[in-house]
Amino acid sequence: MPTNFSTSQTTPDKFYQQPKKQRKNLRQLIKNASPEEVDEFLHQDILPKAAYQPKHLLILLLNAIIFAIAILMGSVPLLLVVVVSAPFAAQVLNISLSAVIPSFKLFWRGLLGTLVTALFYFGSGLVAAARAGKHWSSAGVPLTWIRENSVEEAFVLTVAVIIFAWHCLSQKELPRLSSALTSILIFAPFGYVGWLAYGSLELAGEALFIYCFPRLAWSFLLILLTFWIAGLPPRRAQGWLIFCLAVVLFAGSIIGYSASGPFLSHSITHSPYSQVNSSKATATEPVPTIKPSQTQAVASPTAAVKPSNTPTLMPTATLTPTPLLALVNSEVGVRMRAEADPNAVVLAYLNNLSEVELLGEEKLVGNTLWQKVRAPDGKIGWIVGQYLITATPAP
Repeated sequence: MPTNFSTSQTTPDKFYQQPKKQRKNLRQLIKNASPEEVDEFLHQDILPKAAYQPKHLLILLLNAIIFAIAILMGSVPLLLVVVVSAPFAAQVLNISLSAVIPSFKLFWRGLLGTLVTALFYFGSGLVAAARAGKHWSSAGVPLTWIRENSVEEAFVLTVAVIIFAWHCLSQKELPRLSSALTSILIFAPFGYVGWLAYGSLELAGEALFIYCFPRLAWSFLLILLTFWIAGLPPRRAQGWLIFCLAVVLFAGSIIGYSASGPFLSHSITHSPYSQVNSSKATATEPVPTIKPSQTQAVASPTAAVKPSNTPTLMPTATLTPTPLLALVNSEVGVRMRAEADPNAVVLAYLNNLSEVELLGEEKLVGNTLWQKVRAPDGKIGWIVGQYLITATPAP
């Protein structure tokens, strides 16, 4: 005889008062329950777990402060403290539950909670970078696992999110450990974005789309799939709309990372921003060690000749200056920008050993010398001189 949720109880613990052996077969219990019992299970047993507690913001604030100190000191033990003290991932659970219950109100509440949490961690990274001051560099934060996007880290995130989602359904107690691990793996990248934003808004913007959004979208999608496997698929049109939104966000994030993720990771570790700066105002490229010399054809002065009856001399041929060429000298390539500014619009990405023409115009911005060049496709822009070596042979 199939076992339904007990209907003799009036407390919100009906499911969890089932025998432990029966609770292990969560999918079967949900399958045998009536729609009314499933609704009661979701609203009385699961939804209270996603409710924001008054202490949530306080825990989040303290966690963000410890996170900033851990970044500034490069302390792995403090990062472990951040992990174990991370607040409950209620915001992630709210967004996922909004597709199952379904409820747009719950969705917006979860989205707002996600935004607030992300801003706290972003602020941690920004404050740590500001405190570092002249010692700031894009590669100076001890969160290398974020920019590596390794298979191991993806595996840990996947397992943590699945355990978190399953325990939220099957256990009366809150899944503290899996929730803390889920929170830090999702939101720590926002701290890294805050660190990058102090020196380069461009790197920070790219990192936001490459490192943060894929983790968020994947986590939401995993929780929804776990709920579905447990017998709680998205319901009604709005539930499926939220589910499709999670799929689209994840697909878009993966496409974006595949297109520019590896390049961004190399740029952070090898770009001019990876060097510690001597002044806060120039979180830019270092002074080039090779200053290209420009070869120009100089016309010899013509001596004055007294008028005579000698026939007219043949005209002297005008020499055309040899174009001064240079090669890109950077293993990860360089960005050619519209202006001599590290935050200017990127006109093109040039690979290592790409040939460019030096146009003879230089600008010293802070401690960085920029060269005006013409790319192989004819575009004209600016490149940091350090990453160019002259290639024009002697005439």
